[in-house]
Amino acid sequence: MKTAQSARPPFDDADLVLVSHAHWDHFDPRIVGNYLLNNPKAILIAEISAAEALSREFNSFDLVAERVHSVELARGQKAQLNFAGGQC
Repeated sequence: MKTAQSARPPFDDADLVLVSHAHWDHFDPRIVGNYLLNNPKAILIAEISAAEALSREFNSFDLVAERVHSVELARGQKAQLNFAGGQC
């Protein structure tokens, strides 16, 4: 996990981080928050409960908040997000 949160190879070049849900065995707010700190070009798109957990549990959230985007979708629902320089 230290390699991932430090944004060291092979995790050093991600532009986009996706989190589908906030279950503890799939998502750790501190690891994701540290990854965003160490990879300033990465954008996080997370299901709303994961984004809220990150804002509550990651002490430096204010340093990455502008790159955190939450979505709330019903099963089978689709969303399109647009960002400067691209589309997700």
